[in-house]
Parts: sequence; C-alpha cells; structure tokens
Amino acid sequence: MGDLEDPDLPVVADAATGIPVWRRWLADPLPLLLLTGAAGLAVSAALLPAAGAVWLVPALFAVVVAGLALSGST
Repeated sequence: MGDLEDPDLPVVADAATGIPVWRRWLADPLPLLLLTGAAGLAVSAALLPAAGAVWLVPALFAVVVAGLALSGST
C-alpha cells in the first residue's frame, strides 16, 4: 500500500474541486442531526405536562437519528 505522505501524490485544494463551502455544509449530516435533536427535545418538553404517549416522540426521534446517521458519514 502507498504511504499517505507520499510526495508524488497530487494535492487538490478545496478551491480546485469547484464545490462551494455552503454545499459541503449542506451535505454534512451533523447540522441536520443537531437540528433534529433540538426539535425532538422541544417537542418532548412540550408534551411533558400533557398526559399521553410521551414515549412516542423519543422513539420517533431515535428512528430519525438512526436513519440520518446511516445515510452517510463525513
């Protein structure tokens, strides 16, 4: 296997790829996971005083987080 520090390997700058920074951030699942987590906590806090299926929100939240985590890694 080749060494990652091999001086013969080409170095590609971010600007040379042509992918803008906002597009890379949009493709990153971490901000979406954080937003989903905040929304799940807000909905759970809103349902806390009410009598009902409070377990439903964390369960659905876990399914969404698992799906987002499996959809891709950075």
